[in-house]
Amino acid sequence: MELKITTFYCLCDDFLISKGWRDDPQCTMSTAEVMTAALTAAAFFSGSYE
Repeated sequence: MELKITTFYCLCDDFLISKGWRDDPQCTMSTAEVMTAALTAAAFFSGSYE
């Protein structure tokens, strides 16, 4: 499970870099981390975000 979560993060981060996405300097959580949380919830917890 940890390997898949790490893979989700790397894929999201690489995707955002390839699209030229830049996070706001004030944010406390990167866009790749938010995307990883959503993918992890969908993959392992039947879409439950809690």
